Amino acid sequence: MFWQNGIKNMGITINKKKKILFILPSLKAGGAERVLSFLAKELDDSLFEIKLIVLGFPKDAVYNTDGINVIYLYKYRFLSSFFLLVKIFKKEKPHIVFTSIGHINFSMGFLNYFFKDIFFIAREASVVSKRRGFSAKNTKIPKFLVTLSYSNLSKIVCQSKDMKNDFINYLGIKEKKLIVINNPITAKFNSFDNKKSTNKCALDIRFITVGRLTKEKGHERILTALAKIKNYSFTYTLVGSGVLENYIKNLAKELKILENINFIPYTNKVLEHLTESDYFIQGSYVEGFPNALLESCSIGTPVIALKCPGGTKEIIENNINGYYLNNQEDFEKLLLILNKLPILDREKVKNSVINKFSSSKIISEYQNLFLNIK
Repeated sequence: MFWQNGIKNMGITINKKKKILFILPSLKAGGAERVLSFLAKELDDSLFEIKLIVLGFPKDAVYNTDGINVIYLYKYRFLSSFFLLVKIFKKEKPHIVFTSIGHINFSMGFLNYFFKDIFFIAREASVVSKRRGFSAKNTKIPKFLVTLSYSNLSKIVCQSKDMKNDFINYLGIKEKKLIVINNPITAKFNSFDNKKSTNKCALDIRFITVGRLTKEKGHERILTALAKIKNYSFTYTLVGSGVLENYIKNLAKELKILENINFIPYTNKVLEHLTESDYFIQGSYVEGFPNALLESCSIGTPVIALKCPGGTKEIIENNINGYYLNNQEDFEKLLLILNKLPILDREKVKNSVINKFSSSKIISEYQNLFLNIK
């Protein structure tokens, strides 16, 4: 247009919005799905033009995408979506492609060879070396190919310091390609019932775990420890579904604690269950940056977690918002005396995370990344 040409002739630069394509396999319940859909909604639309590419189907969506430009590819597998994505990249000509699932991140590293004008940024969801130990699918890809692919990405977002160090030490990725950005507190909630902030000893303790029923989440460690509790009563709410559901139920039956457990599949009332609980328990062998644990602290429910690689130790402050235990023996010892310990103040639990991991802080960090990528 005439006025644009006039401005250019005057030496004034017009700042265009940066176009970013977010890519997810689905909008089913999951940490990556939650964080990416949240970012797509919350990034400053005066700076960015966002499109969310979902390989799957609208019927599977559990996250609100109102106000987001969502393109569904109606595919069950990434491989059947590959050439569609290539066509979309050619048509849309985005500045940035942002992904967050291991096998998609891996593929984008190689696509970067063919789309030199696009910055491919991957948000890694777990500690790669440990994740490969829990997934036969991941170990089918030779390590040197994983290194080659990730080295070719423009930037890798690590959710925790452990994750960053793992990329450097395990895959040999250059530090300049890595940036640590924690997960944000995405939940909106009402103020909790602070009547629980007392020093009275609990007679009946309500535990909760939220997460997939898979091997790396360590549910068997939790059940084994809970089965040793004899000096107080307890209930255990287990929110989630997965391939080990029957195994976990059978184990609980063998340990004679099945009647203490309330199994709940995916629900949009997780916050209510967390608020009604006394402690969140995490038994994972590896974590990225545990959303459910962070969410628990954000509403004032303290956590008990076993030591593992990932971001857990960046959240937990011992005796402030929970307990971070070195091993199974320490975990079991704590549970046996938990009813005699002072109940942690829920206001302090909440305050320990609310500023460090606020959505505004984390969104600002992502915006700086996207604006300054070179």
